[in-house]
Formats: sequence, structure tokens, C-alpha cells
Amino acid sequence: MDRATTFRYFAYGSNLWTPRMVARCPSARVVGTTCLHGWRRVYDKPSVDGSAKLNIRPHPRSRVPGLVYLVDRAERDLLDAAEPVYTPVMTAAGLTYVYTGAPSREAPFRWYVDLVESGARSHGLEPPPAPARPRRTLRRLRRSTQRLLALRPMVHQRHQGGPARGWRRALRR
Repeated sequence: MDRATTFRYFAYGSNLWTPRMVARCPSARVVGTTCLHGWRRVYDKPSVDGSAKLNIRPHPRSRVPGLVYLVDRAERDLLDAAEPVYTPVMTAAGLTYVYTGAPSREAPFRWYVDLVESGARSHGLEPPPAPARPRRTLRRLRRSTQRLLALRPMVHQRHQGGPARGWRRALRR
């Protein structure tokens, strides 16, 4: 590939899995591995499927290991379409995509984390730290479940024609 007709792309997430990247941009060829200094990996980009995707954020003492692909310039639109909501950023390693909006509190799906880890390992790279499920979300879910379970006897009583007192109080807890 000619340098005038190609560009370097730095992959750090699911595009580390080469078959996925080639499916998105058929001309993509692995050039090598590198690290992007001054950035860190976080699962904080909100996705349309209700989960979080991997992102990078500036962080002075961190580094992001990744893969550099050489991609045909004619396929740039394909890559942009595969990375919606991300902002293209030119780095020392090449073009990459960064989400700069408000971070998601959702957790990534297990299949997505496995895909990123498999891609990293297939190229001898250190996988990103395992995402922690935000406690606040779990705490809310537990509380909502407990409230609903507490209402069950009251709802049952109401359907049986008995009093259903205290249901509003139970919901406020």
C-alpha cells in the first residue's frame, strides 16, 4: 500500500480483533503494536445497546497499548461509520477515536469485554483492566427489587378485597 493513499489507524478496543477490523475496512493491514502515552482506557462510552464501550481519556501517568493498522483512505468513511459518537483524533500513533461526552454508568456486556481481551492477547498486548460494575447501579437495582417484593403481599391483599395500606410508604423507602 502506498502511503499517499493510506492512513495509520490506532486501535485500542474491539478493533484489536483483526477479523472485526478487516470486516469493517477490508484493506486494513497490521503494521505493529505501540503505546499511546498520556491516555488511559475506560469502559465509559454509552452505547445504543444500553451497555458501555471502551474509550480512552487523557491521563498523564498512563498509557494505552494498541495496534496500528494501515488503512486505505477510501475506507475512512467506513471506519467513521463504525465508530459513531466518537471523535476522530490524530495522535502520534495515528488516527484514533475518542468519546468526549458524559461517561456512562452502565457496564459493558461480557461478550464485548471478551472480544477486546481476545484481540489484545492475539497481538501480545496487555488487555484493559476488567471493568467493575458500578455499585450505585447495583444498589439501585437491589433496592427496587426489595421494594417490589415488599409490595407483593399488599398487592395480593388488594386483589383479594382486603386493605392495601402502606404501599406508598413501601415505595418511598
